[in-house]
Amino acid sequence: MASTSRKADAMKIVFLGGAGAMAAALLPYLRDDPEITSVLLADRDAEGARKKAAAFGPKCSSVSVDATDHASLVGTMRGADVAIGYIGPFYRFEKPVAQAAIDAGVPYVSIADDYDAFLSVFELDDAAKKAGVKILTGFGNSPASRRCSQKKDTCRWIRRRKFP
Repeated sequence: MASTSRKADAMKIVFLGGAGAMAAALLPYLRDDPEITSVLLADRDAEGARKKAAAFGPKCSSVSVDATDHASLVGTMRGADVAIGYIGPFYRFEKPVAQAAIDAGVPYVSIADDYDAFLSVFELDDAAKKAGVKILTGFGNSPASRRCSQKKDTCRWIRRRKFP
């Protein structure tokens, strides 16, 4: 039987592309939020992810992930409370990464700022609804970071929503 000892408000985040320069703005908020118990920096740059995780403390860990390997993405996301997407270029990766989140059963929030990539994710709407997974794309880096700093409940809201 699976353990259910995790606190109700404890939260596990997978930060896809978390070793990149764009991710630096959001990491302090994730690290400092007491309800987030772990942040997994998943990036193709394994050494960069390891160094960044070490710099941000014991709550952070790292893993190498290949965004072109669907099974690897799904396996990395599975079991998380939310996946945050910073993997670009978005015109190439946004739709497949969002699909992997659906297949993993994990809510996904992305900074994708490419219009065509943003639109392509809407093609996954039926699959996301059927899986009960919320996919939020097009947030951009500045608005996403500002939203988390102003209202730290963004991830908790996504996690607690009930979707048909």
